[in-house]
Amino acid sequence: MSRQQLRRFLLLALIFFCAAMVGLVFFSRRAPGPQQIVEEIKMDADVALESFSYPESRDGVAQWTLEADSAHHDLQADATHLEGVRFHLFNGGQGGDILLTAQQGEAAIERRVVTVSGDVELHTAEGYQLTTARLNYQGEQGAQGMVQTDEPVSMRSAMLHLTGRGLSYDVARRRLKIPAQVRAVLYPQVPRDKRTMGE
Repeated sequence: MSRQQLRRFLLLALIFFCAAMVGLVFFSRRAPGPQQIVEEIKMDADVALESFSYPESRDGVAQWTLEADSAHHDLQADATHLEGVRFHLFNGGQGGDILLTAQQGEAAIERRVVTVSGDVELHTAEGYQLTTARLNYQGEQGAQGMVQTDEPVSMRSAMLHLTGRGLSYDVARRRLKIPAQVRAVLYPQVPRDKRTMGE
């Protein structure tokens, strides 16, 4: 190989090496890093469901069932967003079951927390109906959880209309507390035998 041919060979090798390095740098800048890949996987791994049903039990005993017309689970927030919520609390037969309905809600299943809002209605087997704008269920509080709100509430039955602000209800003990602005109207019930005598 002549000196001139050697120079050409070295020049071509240098050009090829420089082109390879430029390409490598350009590709490394465009290629996603591990953190970016993980974030993209997390964003794509969120789950959307047309219907949702989740039963919760403790020591083999059913505690509650959470249902919704649609649900979207956010993996980053570890929360499930719900639409058309039906929350059924089982009370072991002591006070009857409780059915709670709402337009939307959010559930943190691992922490046993359910928050609902929008036309919230709570119905008990004893005939009580409670309405409010927002309710929160804390499953870790008390033996069977606590139902709480800071919003104005209205509760009705055949004999009572009770309003106030705020509420806490111990599901297992059936203890209800409305801490502020409480007003109550009682509707006396006429015994059936007296109504019959007056007819």
